[in-house]
Amino acid sequence: MRGSSDIKILNATINGGKDIVIGTTTKTMSATVTSSAPSNIKNVSLVLFHGTHLNTDDFDGVLNPTTNQADCQEVNDVTSTCKLTISGNPTLLKNATAGTGKVYISVIAKDGSWSDAVPYSSVRISSSAKRARPPTPR
Repeated sequence: MRGSSDIKILNATINGGKDIVIGTTTKTMSATVTSSAPSNIKNVSLVLFHGTHLNTDDFDGVLNPTTNQADCQEVNDVTSTCKLTISGNPTLLKNATAGTGKVYISVIAKDGSWSDAVPYSSVRISSSAKRARPPTPR
């Protein structure tokens, strides 16, 4: 993790913990991030990507949140759970990007300090598009 060592990402769940299946239409999924900081949490951002590293532009597929501000609810004085919506456009992920995707999380505390994890965890991404089979000989 980079940034403030006082900020902790405690848990993250994307798509309810299930594999992300990208088909031929836009897929919308939820993400929940629980994190803590001495001043509590102001905002969280989360990006799913396929590739080596997001910050070096070494990726070939990416899914972004639909808004810049997460819905954060305080659990206690130092911990919040934040919810985001991610929209998966099938044109952003092709068959070549199916497999293990990585999760980038950035957290901003109420005092302005920040921390991020690249990657924080991984998710399974697959394509539901069916490939046409060649006709079988008779």
